[in-house]
Amino acid sequence: MRASGVFTEGPRRHTIHLIGRGRDTRRMFGGGDLEPVGKATLGVFTPIPRPNFVYSGSNHDHIEQETGGIGYEGLWSSVGELSFGLQKNPLSAKLQQARAHAHHLQEQPLAL
Repeated sequence: MRASGVFTEGPRRHTIHLIGRGRDTRRMFGGGDLEPVGKATLGVFTPIPRPNFVYSGSNHDHIEQETGGIGYEGLWSSVGELSFGLQKNPLSAKLQQARAHAHHLQEQPLAL
């Protein structure tokens, strides 16, 4: 989401931008198995017994990320312009692999 406001002061124009974004993602993947069925000839029906799958463990991850920022644009007619911004982007990630301990990651970067 972004909201902007424009303010005019004589020959100067000021624009302020506010932004906010976020995501919350959960995924599960993995958990497969292979079952060999032997040789077959193309075009010839070959019956196979019902496979007995034993699935491996699945992996899970959960990611939360939020971004907030502010920006400024200043324009002074026939003189020049100035712009800058500040953004905070915290991230939290939990990664759980099958048969392993969970890994946690947290970052708090600040961007200019």
